[in-house]
Amino acid sequence: MPSELSSAFTMASAENVEFDGGYLVLREMKDDNSCLFRSVGYALNRNIDRSQELREVIAASILSDPITYSDAILGRPVDQYVNWILKPNSWGGAIELAIFSKHFEIEIDSFDVANGRTDKFGQYDERILLMYTGIHYDVLALTPAMEASGEFDQTRFSTENGRLLQAGSQLANSLKKQRKYTDTSNFTLKCNDCGKGLIGERDATSHASQSGHTHFVEYL
Repeated sequence: MPSELSSAFTMASAENVEFDGGYLVLREMKDDNSCLFRSVGYALNRNIDRSQELREVIAASILSDPITYSDAILGRPVDQYVNWILKPNSWGGAIELAIFSKHFEIEIDSFDVANGRTDKFGQYDERILLMYTGIHYDVLALTPAMEASGEFDQTRFSTENGRLLQAGSQLANSLKKQRKYTDTSNFTLKCNDCGKGLIGERDATSHASQSGHTHFVEYL
């Protein structure tokens, strides 16, 4: 396992649920607006350095299917969205997860901590698990021991094991009780590109669409 992985996520996260003789743990990705791409890369093949490659998968998929990915669905003109998602500071969400599921032929289950919902993308024989805390994505992995290194992580699972989703929901509920999530309708942000203050995800999305700015930080 490359040594740089140790700086990419928390190896011994306190957030875990005992499962099948091991632990389902939260691998926390860097908070750099590429957390979704890092999470998907790690879940697919334990590679956190695929963000740009994965962004190009999104861009190519959108351009090849203008009917499914219309201006209305994307919330802005297709060319603007494609140019935006290719930037390293642009975040991803449900559109990207749906594309990844189809492209890699794998089910993606995303646990939404704030509302307790599990969003399912695709129906395939294998699944990967993500945790969404409002403005950030992390990945769930099964480790044989909390002190084990990341090379022992299992991140792809058979969809026949329904108990795994129950364990993921249990972990999401634990995070919610600890209030480890962000209220995306009321949280405050600052655009690091121009310094403008914003409230909620809607404000941030609108500002990004109008200005082309992509670097936002939570502002308390």
